Amino acid sequence: MIIIPEEWFVVFKKKSQTPWVNWIPGRFKHCFAMAFVPELQCWLFVEFAFKSGTAVALLPNAHADAWLGEACEDAVVVGIHAGMARGVGLGLWCVPAIAHIIGLNSCALRPDGLFRDCLRNGGRVIIPGD
Repeated sequence: MIIIPEEWFVVFKKKSQTPWVNWIPGRFKHCFAMAFVPELQCWLFVEFAFKSGTAVALLPNAHADAWLGEACEDAVVVGIHAGMARGVGLGLWCVPAIAHIIGLNSCALRPDGLFRDCLRNGGRVIIPGD
């Protein structure tokens, strides 16, 4: 059985773990995606980062509270229904990879652009982070 999340939560971080990325203009410096999978009672996390590489992880819901709190600290979280992206992703850094995974057709190169594209395509701010 293949399970595809119906809704994703994209976490837009205001700081990156990679120091030089923090020099890039814009409000957000990194993004990653997470989705709750009710059939498995766990959270799916997908992250592409320069410093730590690619991570795909499942976390049981019973143990997720502390991790979710830390992951969403100093961040804006946008909930968006899953779509089906067409074509291939532009690259393997956080923005095009996450856009492709959540099924959003986006030409964004930076997290700020992906944030705007999420909101334009029905995304809603779940955690304002400000």
